[in-house]
Amino acid sequence: MATTAQDDALLDRIRERYQLAEDGWRDIHTEGAEDMRYVAGDPWSAEDKAQRKEANRPALALDFHPPVAHPGVGDRARLHSDVVS
Repeated sequence: MATTAQDDALLDRIRERYQLAEDGWRDIHTEGAEDMRYVAGDPWSAEDKAQRKEANRPALALDFHPPVAHPGVGDRARLHSDVVS
């Protein structure tokens, strides 16, 4: 069984590695969240919406999803097979 000093050293290593991973992936997670917001139909940040409203301009959310967003949809429809009894 590990001693308290060994446990503390292990926990310190785990925390350091977690922090490194979190720092390394932060930008990717932030961009991914923004991408998901766009796909959900809300491309404007709260700040941008407020600026556009103040300028009396619309904050349009065009319902356009390029084929890159859903590449497997066409394949699934094309490869669909019927059940034969």
